Amino acid sequence: MSQAAGDEGVPLGRAKGATHRSPVLFSIPVIAALATLVSASFAAYLWPALRAPVVTWSDSTIDLELARRGVGILTPPSEQDLRFAGVHPIKPGFIAFLALASRIVSGEEGRSVVIVQSILLLSSLLATSWYIAKRSRWPLGLVLYGTLLSCLRLRDATSAVMSEAIAVTCFVPLVALALFPPRHRASPLVVGVLVGWLALARPNLGAIALMVVVVGWVMFGAATSRTALMAATALAVVGTVWLVTRSSPEDDPIRGLGGPLLFGSANYYWSPSLGDWPQDGSGRALAGAEVRLAAARWRRFLDDRDRDTSRQLVWRAFHGLFGTEYYDARWSGAYKNADFWSKVATPFLTVVSIAALLTACAFGDRRAGAIGMILLLAAVLQSLVFGSLPRLVLPLLPSLWLVALVCIRAQRRKHKLVILLLASGGLMLLRANRHVLDWEWGLVEKAGVTLRQELPRGALPYGASTFHIRIAAPLVPAPVAARVMDPDGRALVPCQGGLTAAREPVVAFAIPESLSRANRERRLFVDVTGVGTFGQTEYLLFPVIPPPWGASARRLGDASLSPSTGILAGSFDWWVNPGPCPE
Repeated sequence: MSQAAGDEGVPLGRAKGATHRSPVLFSIPVIAALATLVSASFAAYLWPALRAPVVTWSDSTIDLELARRGVGILTPPSEQDLRFAGVHPIKPGFIAFLALASRIVSGEEGRSVVIVQSILLLSSLLATSWYIAKRSRWPLGLVLYGTLLSCLRLRDATSAVMSEAIAVTCFVPLVALALFPPRHRASPLVVGVLVGWLALARPNLGAIALMVVVVGWVMFGAATSRTALMAATALAVVGTVWLVTRSSPEDDPIRGLGGPLLFGSANYYWSPSLGDWPQDGSGRALAGAEVRLAAARWRRFLDDRDRDTSRQLVWRAFHGLFGTEYYDARWSGAYKNADFWSKVATPFLTVVSIAALLTACAFGDRRAGAIGMILLLAAVLQSLVFGSLPRLVLPLLPSLWLVALVCIRAQRRKHKLVILLLASGGLMLLRANRHVLDWEWGLVEKAGVTLRQELPRGALPYGASTFHIRIAAPLVPAPVAARVMDPDGRALVPCQGGLTAAREPVVAFAIPESLSRANRERRLFVDVTGVGTFGQTEYLLFPVIPPPWGASARRLGDASLSPSTGILAGSFDWWVNPGPCPE
């Protein structure tokens, strides 16, 4: 009598006592092929880790300095340390990792962190794929490993001294252990410690991981005592560090979450739109001011109810899931091309994964479907609350694909057709809301640079209308601006004073009725040209809609759309509203 997959370790489709192929004829070629794949993947990961520039942002600088001094790991940060960190939350787990990883490889501490987290991430992906292969079938583990390797955004994250790579390293195995609970007696303690550390390194992911593991184990039918022990261990780890790192009652009670909450209320996550930041008072008072300001901005945003509110709300909910963070891959021409096309493919994988999860909830493995839907809802809610930043959602994507592959593997053929139909509908929805796919960032770095955007035939409504485009200068007021010209070389009239003093990342231009009539007959082009005094901190940024989702734009005189940031091709995020300029 055979057992199904997941029942105490009997692989899917294999009965107890079944006859196996000869290990000499079957195992040796398979093992040789797997060894070659693993060796090649480690070489592919370590080559960029050794050669690519180490990416350090302002947050990286803060975390590295705290790690050098051991601040915030098991000791309370001083008032000076909190002021130094600013709106950046102090994460004890990640600081502890940096303190160790920056000292393992001699030389530059940033390079040491990159090498260590590259090895850890790839080892985690390999171990997770092997675990899935053992608990299911080896082709599923092999497909999973290949899928995860193809997502070069994960590799890019290892080059940055940020917490995304190490978060993926912990989160993906936890989701695998939620799908296929381990049987070892010590596993609740080990999993609980891992969840607790993840919560100290990335609090949002720690909370999601705890929820996923609890739901997975409960729906699997694991003993209640094992699940309770795991959860208690995780909470004990977090609670202990939380208590020992609190210095006084006047400290920020939400440990720096006020800043992310306020950033999450910014229009298109554009910090100049926030205006003046709260500055005065203790940590508790500042946190309260940030939360109140964030709530006030959300009320104002939802009360506006203009024609672009719903558009931006969709962006806030789904850009983190479908957009792409900035990574400069110009250090290698071959890697830049591979990275570009890997990012182009990622939204398709995500849409198919969502379709597989919905189908599983209706027809297949409801436990796997429930875990996948928790990941999906967490990605959307996190984007709405803390800001739709793709790097914040990146740690969830590999796990979403993992669960989807398990769901697809378990589906019957007729239900796989349902997945294809749902995926087709999802791609159509994504095409209608392509602004959620934008990449960060395109750059206009000097005066006279002209980018030509195609307007497909019929894109402009009949009559007078306004052309909206997302482009802005990071410093306000700015000595730079964008001049938009129609096909006849006439400048379009900007609404509300143009771009120079604007805090918002969107600028609108009046489109004459004659241009709308012409567009009913043929496609048109508008030129966006940088004007003003450009410098090291004076430039224009614009998000890029990647191919094949939008009518293309091109830079006159250059093959790349944004050579300064390594973006080869794409389109502006633009749209047209009927009617004259808003008052």
